Amino acid sequence: MLYVLRYNHLYLIFFSNNPENIFQKMEEIFSYVRKKRKPIFLEFDTMRSCGHVGPENDDKEFNYRNKDLLYWKKRDSFKTLNSLLLKSNSLKHLITIERSNENKVIQAVQKARKGSFLNYEKSIKFNFIKSYSKIVKSFSKPSKNFHRKQKETKLNPY
Repeated sequence: MLYVLRYNHLYLIFFSNNPENIFQKMEEIFSYVRKKRKPIFLEFDTMRSCGHVGPENDDKEFNYRNKDLLYWKKRDSFKTLNSLLLKSNSLKHLITIERSNENKVIQAVQKARKGSFLNYEKSIKFNFIKSYSKIVKSFSKPSKNFHRKQKETKLNPY
């Protein structure tokens, strides 16, 4: 354990991707925080496995981190958790939750596709900032024109 020196708080780094280990450690952390009424700074050693921007997956296009991805995919905590759930016969419950969430996303997308674009003037009313930096000289006009070659968003977990 390291201390955040300036504030004398604990700082922990998790290198484990094992869900059981993380869960057990988090129980200890919650207990400490509740008892001492002090925060603990947590850092999890992770890596995103999808593209950096949107669903188009720029990682595949530019291949700039293949070695790292292979390493992290071998440490996939979701696969570890699924195998644990299989052993405990809890996988059916997880599948039910996943299907429910997937249906909610599909319904939200269908609703959004049927809806109309928000009018630019109306959208300004949703902006809670009443003043802007002096650096801002003007705003660009809104555009509803999308590139026809733009790929449609894939409904996959990120």
